[in-house]
Amino acid sequence: MAGKVRSETEKYREILKGKLITKCYNVAGFIAKDQALLVIRRQQNKRPAILFEAGFLSNEKDRKILTSPEHQNIIALCIKEAMDDYFTK
Repeated sequence: MAGKVRSETEKYREILKGKLITKCYNVAGFIAKDQALLVIRRQQNKRPAILFEAGFLSNEKDRKILTSPEHQNIIALCIKEAMDDYFTK
């Protein structure tokens, strides 16, 4: 079961990464970094999970973008579209 959860997690991560690169981070000048980080979850949870960091408020450039309502809407739209794509494919 762990292999299936991992492959589903990777599938969603790639969909979301594609949305963010095309709609959000290329425009803002960000580079999406692919890191193999483990999302810790309870043993009973057999669902895929990803960790998404939009930036850091301690970074002045990130903070300016993250506090922009327009940018917040773009990030939310990317996440929504990635979920729609994941569940319809």
